[in-house]
Amino acid sequence: MKRVTIVAVGLLLAALMVSIACGPGATPTPSPSPTPTPTAPPTSEPLPDEIKIGILGPMKFSHGQHMMIGAQIAEEEINANGGVSVGGQKVPIKLVELDTNEFISLDDAAAAMTRGVTSDGCLALIGGIVGEAVIPMREIAMDNKAIYVVCGSNTPEVGEGVEEDYERYKYNFHTQSYIGDLAAGYYMPLWMEVAARAVREQLGVDTVRVALFGEQTEGLQVFIDELNNPHRYYDDWLNKLNLELVGTWQVSRVATDLTPELTALRAAKPHVVMQALTSPVGVAFGRQFTQLEIPAVTCGYNVEGNKKSFWEESGGAADYLSFSHFFVEGTALTPRTAPFLQKFEEKTGDWPAYTATAYSAVYIIAEGIERAGSLAPDAVVAGMEETDFTGPEGRYVFESNHRPKYGPDYLPHMIGQWRDGKVVPVWPDGKATTFEAVYEGSTVPGVRPIELPPWMIEYWKKQM
Repeated sequence: MKRVTIVAVGLLLAALMVSIACGPGATPTPSPSPTPTPTAPPTSEPLPDEIKIGILGPMKFSHGQHMMIGAQIAEEEINANGGVSVGGQKVPIKLVELDTNEFISLDDAAAAMTRGVTSDGCLALIGGIVGEAVIPMREIAMDNKAIYVVCGSNTPEVGEGVEEDYERYKYNFHTQSYIGDLAAGYYMPLWMEVAARAVREQLGVDTVRVALFGEQTEGLQVFIDELNNPHRYYDDWLNKLNLELVGTWQVSRVATDLTPELTALRAAKPHVVMQALTSPVGVAFGRQFTQLEIPAVTCGYNVEGNKKSFWEESGGAADYLSFSHFFVEGTALTPRTAPFLQKFEEKTGDWPAYTATAYSAVYIIAEGIERAGSLAPDAVVAGMEETDFTGPEGRYVFESNHRPKYGPDYLPHMIGQWRDGKVVPVWPDGKATTFEAVYEGSTVPGVRPIELPPWMIEYWKKQM
């Protein structure tokens, strides 16, 4: 991070902050202090009694609830240290809960954003999951020059704007590394290759059959397009990885019975099924995929599957399901991981879903304010562009398009697999992937090989 040089006292303070900085090798503490930021000159602007940050999510669902709780943990830690330093004056953070109800009503989501930037007076807002809701919410935020950090949507349009029209969209940031084409073009080949590698090693097959199972959303279309014309990041990657696409399925976000779709999926005989599930339907998938003993291994993402309660909600039928995870119990990616997971579980009795990364978004906004020494939105944006923050899930450094950098040195990403009521990390496992040599030697504590479901092994050996 850029160090600002002021008077001698400022130099001593800066040196002290560097000495206590929270980096990847620091010792975890129960209540980590905010990552030290350079001291800004004193401000002459009038300051409010509190800095309001809106949390936008479907609060009747765990996605919004986990987002709010993650943000609250950051709020508590920052305010325990007196709040955010604005030009040398401490101002506490005040979170504003804004229920978007976006799984049910797109209009409700737009109304929540409007309320946040007008009557609630939020300087910045965090959240949004459903792309069709996030896009109009973003436009409302940009109209009002309100900082909007998206931490839950992978619709392509959500990741666009900053480079095309900087003056309008500079207030928009993202704390998710897999936005739209990045998810489809970069992560989908990686997820499928890791799963296909396990199939080849344990079943001895050559061509691995793959399928996609996701929701009826605009965001999923980018995945389907990529499968039909694989080229975004790695040209013709399906053929290069020797994968055969056998079909794609889309279901309602709130479906509770997937028997027809999963029966058709089973008949297509895939070895690997990539999930693209961000909403409550993920529970039904987890339960019925195993109950129907579909002879395949899973990959991709299932937000409901990230929760500890998923085991009970699936009726104990989650065994062998694997998908991406930001957090795995007992696996510390950074010094902040263990303290954060402990606090989250104390509050909820559950593990955090990916939306709990709102914790890091709160810190990123707070540090941007401290660098700016001001609450003027343009100044805070400039401060946020200098972000180098290590959160529970990894290190945040923004690209010029306000998306975070990804990979083992930044947001490393993990794949976890349910086994007997617990999730174990299965990737990164130290092996490079076909297109990403950077993962050679990269691993996480406690990593184990992917296990194929026993009914899958039995089924496919009979086919040989």
